[in-house]
Amino acid sequence: NNAARPYRVILCAMKDIKGLLAANAANQFLTPRGVKLTIILGQNPPKSEGAMLAAKMLGYHEYSCWFDANDGYLASLQREENHCEQRNSTTADGGNAFFTFEEMQKRGIDVIFLEKTINHPSNLEMIRRLAPDVMLSARFLQIFKAPVISIPTHGILNMHPGALPYYRGLYVDVRAMMRKLDFATTTVHEVDTGIDTGTFIDEYPFPVHLNKSLFWHRLNMDLAGLNIMFQHVMKLSGLIPDDGVARKTKDYRAHGEGEYFTYPNAEEWQQFQDMGLKLYDESDIDFVKGLFDKRLPNAVRMFTVSSKGEAATEDTTTSSSQKENIQNDQSCYQRADRLISTRS
Repeated sequence: NNAARPYRVILCAMKDIKGLLAANAANQFLTPRGVKLTIILGQNPPKSEGAMLAAKMLGYHEYSCWFDANDGYLASLQREENHCEQRNSTTADGGNAFFTFEEMQKRGIDVIFLEKTINHPSNLEMIRRLAPDVMLSARFLQIFKAPVISIPTHGILNMHPGALPYYRGLYVDVRAMMRKLDFATTTVHEVDTGIDTGTFIDEYPFPVHLNKSLFWHRLNMDLAGLNIMFQHVMKLSGLIPDDGVARKTKDYRAHGEGEYFTYPNAEEWQQFQDMGLKLYDESDIDFVKGLFDKRLPNAVRMFTVSSKGEAATEDTTTSSSQKENIQNDQSCYQRADRLISTRS
């Protein structure tokens, strides 16, 4: 009975802060709409010189700042007395506060940590058992090969942080900032056996702000891309009519192959910093911390996606005195604001 079977979505991400934010956004948007959500988290230990350098440049603010067992913010948040009890409650008293991967598991969301590549035979069998209708790739740093691509009924959608076909490959958001482009476009496309070559779905040109950090751009661009993918899922599942907006025609090869980028080298990273560009800002870290803290009721309102798909932060910073009052208050604030808004 198809009416009784929920639409099944697998979100593929990495075990870093971008992956955690994507998982929470998917849980807040798709789960309440009756979608059966599974999170698959990959590991991609750096092997090449370029990958190791990128991990050195971005590792603190995208991983260890959050997940380090001793000093990571999310680990310390769970250790806090009383606050830990509030976060582990199964009630909805925390409103839209974001959760760690482990907390999501406690709330009934399937979170699977891969020890081997997504293409390994054991993982292919696991995905076949899950029988997904569609898979979503949110900065998932593994290449999908033909066997896994063939499993989901509606294929795999990928969000790419660059305008295709002009900016293919890795770290194109870094290049957009270094080239002082007007826009760092997020493109959503179907996955095929090529790299960034699948059928075009939709795109969102996000304005580049050179006074903002790379991390800030990534947060905004990722939510814009997720919003496009979620809307497409809504149409594929029949939750909203397919008006054709999410399936435009765009022939990549008609415009040539564009450029393909790999990891930035040491000279490029140095040039990035010499230009006065920032990898991250402490305000970016504070903002993301607020998404996970139930005692800061403004957090969700600070980061939204508009009805047109634009991700934007609002200047609603909570003052130090307000934060202190909130932290001294034992009650959890209700936060009814939705992170992602529909475009229909």
